[in-house]
Amino acid sequence: MLDHRLNLAPPTRREAALLTVVLWIAVLSVVSLAALLTGQVQSLPEALSLFTGFVTALCFAPILYGVVHLVSSRPLWLAVPVIFAGLTTTAVLQMLGDYGGQYLLHLSFADHRMPESTPQAMMVTTVIYWALSACNMGLLWISAASRRIRVKETELARSQVATLQAQLSLLRMQLNPHFMCNSLNTVSSLILDSQHAEANRMVERLADFLRGVMDIDGDEIRLSDELKTIDSYIHVEATRFGSRLHVAIDAADEVMDAAVPNFILQPLVENALKYGVEPVPGPVSLCVKARRDARELVLTVENESQQTLATQALTGVSPGHGIGLNNTRARLQMLFGDRGTLETQRLDRGFRATIRIPFNALAPAQDCKTAGRGDMAMQQ
Repeated sequence: MLDHRLNLAPPTRREAALLTVVLWIAVLSVVSLAALLTGQVQSLPEALSLFTGFVTALCFAPILYGVVHLVSSRPLWLAVPVIFAGLTTTAVLQMLGDYGGQYLLHLSFADHRMPESTPQAMMVTTVIYWALSACNMGLLWISAASRRIRVKETELARSQVATLQAQLSLLRMQLNPHFMCNSLNTVSSLILDSQHAEANRMVERLADFLRGVMDIDGDEIRLSDELKTIDSYIHVEATRFGSRLHVAIDAADEVMDAAVPNFILQPLVENALKYGVEPVPGPVSLCVKARRDARELVLTVENESQQTLATQALTGVSPGHGIGLNNTRARLQMLFGDRGTLETQRLDRGFRATIRIPFNALAPAQDCKTAGRGDMAMQQ
């Protein structure tokens, strides 16, 4: 227990000074009120004598601040005697300073009486100052502990942000090898079937998607840019599914400049295609919607087949326990707290994922073309 190290983050000088001043103003207020009510203040010297303890306390308070700094991250067995010594030194100096101030008032004002200076009286005064110094130390200690908690929370938040950014970077780098292999296999099949024009279009769409992914910089982008990336991704995938996949991207003009976390829709769209379209033999529709609901931006990804399927694939949860959905929820929680949510709902013939985040419009871009404005529909 005594080997335990104190884990404190000492307050700044400004915080320490503010806490000390507030404490001693409170003490001075109580002492002054008591002296006035008991009739102990009859003259100017007696009124000034009330301030001697306040002044000396402010003069010697830096000792307590230094003690807090000294014992930070020190073993408890060393911190306890250092704290006791610091409190005792401060109390003794305050007592001597108080008596010194009273002596100066006595020299300046003939009618000012010196307080009792017997050893017993000086000991009592020292004990009182020791207790008040301990209160001052307690405030500094609480401030240091609170500051340490804030530092820890900040470090944890930064660590979580770094983790999520690493996961996002990994997602962008991997881009699901299954997706890349399927895309290249589709291009190869188109070439073998002499559908060179369609193969060329798919390669261009794949290049647009990869270019858009690599161009993403920062934590947030415009919804129009996110939809452009998603549109390229869906175009590539739609070539594999042919005419049985119907895709619609629906977003009003008022939300196109909304700020969204980059790559926030891709995992949801990928889940919809992989678990809601690929295993379904018949026609399937995929709809990506964006709308504003008061102060919130609502993003919806929904897949629906033309037949009722009792299959776990439509839950949108992969056999890997929904890593994509869990990562998306973690990102929203980190970026928006309780104001960022991902809700999922299993439908009779499909699955719906809905993201809600605070609506925050970015300044309109001046030199870039926003893709997907208004209602967009694509059918393969």
